[in-house]
Amino acid sequence: MRESVCFITSKDHGFLISKMRHLFESADMDVAMCIDDVNEIKKKRQDENVFIYYSDAGYSRVEATMSYLSNLCHDEHKSLCLVGEGSFLERALGADVCKVVSHYYPHPVDSGQIVHDVKELFLLHAEVERRKQLLIVDDDEDFIALMTNWLGNDYEVIGVHTGAEALEFIRDNRCDLILLDYEMPDLSGYEVMDRVRKNPMTADIPLIFLTGINDREGVMNIIRHRPDGYLLKTTRKAELLDILERFFAESILRRNNHGTQSHSA
Repeated sequence: MRESVCFITSKDHGFLISKMRHLFESADMDVAMCIDDVNEIKKKRQDENVFIYYSDAGYSRVEATMSYLSNLCHDEHKSLCLVGEGSFLERALGADVCKVVSHYYPHPVDSGQIVHDVKELFLLHAEVERRKQLLIVDDDEDFIALMTNWLGNDYEVIGVHTGAEALEFIRDNRCDLILLDYEMPDLSGYEVMDRVRKNPMTADIPLIFLTGINDREGVMNIIRHRPDGYLLKTTRKAELLDILERFFAESILRRNNHGTQSHSA
């Protein structure tokens, strides 16, 4: 299946757009064109994961378009690139939307670099959509059964009952996230996390604590250990699924969202 990128323009920009369109198509990507109009962009929101906005500094709809694209990209985990003169980029980036801009390109534009960067964005989106494996570590068998039932349609779920079993599993298997009970009888959640992070082979596996603690002192103690997050065991199914979806999307896509000029943001 060919990937598709959407060009949003305020008018026909002629040679540069034609050149980039040819390069994208040569790289086995389809190009959809869209005028700078929120209602028109809405028609593309389900079909495209990557938007490229190319406009003029004096164009009156820049802020309105950027406001809409900012919310769209944030809420639906899409990617946005900007192309144009420095004055346009200043306007486009000036409305508190820098965090959702993956790349921006001031003139003179290196079209080949844009194509390369967009291909990398599509790889990131493919990673977001890949079915993830979760390792749930909890000494409560009923809780693991409940989590497996809630999450099993969206994730591959592995459950173990002790910290030692968790360490043994990740020694031989790769998982995308560890959901770890903070309080366990053999090894505490903190001890397991410490060993995971000290091992170069597992140090990059994200880890979220599961806890029944919800008082301020207890929560602050958990945060001091610096996990990648924490979840109350009373979290409802819909909220849990939403939290995990956002966690994976944002943890992957923020690799490309650092706001530097370049060629890369």
